[in-house]
Amino acid sequence: MTSENTYVDPDQGAFRLAYHSSERRVFKVSESSLPNFLESAGVSAEVGNGVSDACSRIRDLNIDYFEVEKKKYFDAVENHQRKVKQVVIMPTGACNLTCGYCGQVNNKVGITSDSVKRLAESVVSEFRRSGSKDLCLGWFGGEPLMGLKRMVEITNHVLPLIDNGDTEFTSKVVTNGSLLTDRVLRVLENELHVKVVEVTLDGPSDMHDLLRPTRNHKGSFWRIVNQISRYLKTSGSKGMDFIIRTNVSRVNMHAHDQFSRIMYEAGLSTSRVVFYPAMVRAWGNDVSDVSLDAKEAANVELDWINSYWSYGLSHNLIPTSPRGPLCVAVDPHSSVIAPDGSIFDCSEQPLVPSRAASSRGGIEFTEEKFPESHYYGWFPRDDSQCKDCEILPICYGKCPLSWSEGVMPCPPVKLNLSKRLDILAQRKRFTPTPNPLS
Repeated sequence: MTSENTYVDPDQGAFRLAYHSSERRVFKVSESSLPNFLESAGVSAEVGNGVSDACSRIRDLNIDYFEVEKKKYFDAVENHQRKVKQVVIMPTGACNLTCGYCGQVNNKVGITSDSVKRLAESVVSEFRRSGSKDLCLGWFGGEPLMGLKRMVEITNHVLPLIDNGDTEFTSKVVTNGSLLTDRVLRVLENELHVKVVEVTLDGPSDMHDLLRPTRNHKGSFWRIVNQISRYLKTSGSKGMDFIIRTNVSRVNMHAHDQFSRIMYEAGLSTSRVVFYPAMVRAWGNDVSDVSLDAKEAANVELDWINSYWSYGLSHNLIPTSPRGPLCVAVDPHSSVIAPDGSIFDCSEQPLVPSRAASSRGGIEFTEEKFPESHYYGWFPRDDSQCKDCEILPICYGKCPLSWSEGVMPCPPVKLNLSKRLDILAQRKRFTPTPNPLS
């Protein structure tokens, strides 16, 4: 895939930027060799600054590149599994927010004190069977921090069972952020070994508090922002990192500039905080009145990315992450444990009425292996639209759950990658070719 625009190099002449999705790298390709590059399987060494020059080798038409990518993917999955086992635990089904677009039905069901020991033993037993070197717990909800006590208890039971000197234990928490305090952050960092905290902020304060109201009708935006800002200032260059997600809908789609400015003024323009926009989509519910169509989503996503850049906020413009499991659902060494102890394939199944029947067992399987995920070994079918898609090597079908429900989950990057390359060219101050009509 190439940039829409052409640029000029005094020494090399006219070129475009091209993205090689299999290599996850960007190249400068001369206009004269562009037709060959679009069918090219060969690349050269990096030139620097994240942009490389490309060799013009013709694609080998005798190779089935779908099967090549499929093998690369499963090799990467196997390599990841040897390194780390991931288990997502939902300590409670309760939540103190009432977000209108959320598909969960929240309740007060939570992991009981009687089941903590059994759950921890089950997790460690699975970890040992997996052969993975390290263990990572992901905390999800509901609002997981409403079950902070159980999170600590589970961790305290897990740690002695894996303390062999070679295993690294880490965790990540996905939270609405409203319950973060100095004390809670210390617990997350020091007792739960959290490395990354993911928080959702849906725009400036008035918009965030409208879209993500608390049950007591008090706003949470400034409490969250100020808490993160204070933590970053006091922890220096060490400590936990943050991911700030914005769920984008028709309500807040144009709030990107104001939001980014507030984040900058709050001191969040640091490499320790990464921002990304996520388009509101169905979560077992109907969000058609606020969700964006594919073309709108592709354009709006770029608006948010450009605003992040304008205010120095860390974000991902060009996909460069290494291969690995698409999600916990397709990773045979991963599981999602719901508040009642049921085991699911995906974190978007528990607490969602239409998906409640998809449980594959419970934590009573202490001595037996956890039931295998329904999506283990999943990869897009070779007769699907993914087969010849240019972004297959960075998307891999995106979401097996969506496909199983008859929804094509193509990400916005499929429609805006060319424009992302033009944004990269602008950031690197490449000179565009003169428009002959101007």
